[in-house]
Amino acid sequence: MSGHTASAVGAGTLTDQPLVPVQRELLADMLMTQGEAAAALKEYEKSLVNAPMRLRGFYGAAKAAEASGDTKKAALYVAKLRQLTKNGDSDRAELREMKQVSIRK
Repeated sequence: MSGHTASAVGAGTLTDQPLVPVQRELLADMLMTQGEAAAALKEYEKSLVNAPMRLRGFYGAAKAAEASGDTKKAALYVAKLRQLTKNGDSDRAELREMKQVSIRK
């Protein structure tokens, strides 16, 4: 997947355009389900370059870093996720999970 771009296959599909952050996160999600945590982490990090401060990007990067054995990066992304959501009152599953991680450590 050179450069990770989408290419047109038929009418009405994407043309050769760079992946937007949401698409990159979905690619990373797919890589995670296939057990490719290190590759997923790279995709989450690329998405955060173009769309910093996205909850989904920080959460995905933390999970991928943890799964790939990079505990320093996992802790970094968990901390960024906490900072991003410190004043929030959401009950999102991702936030509940990250709170449980912080309680166990």
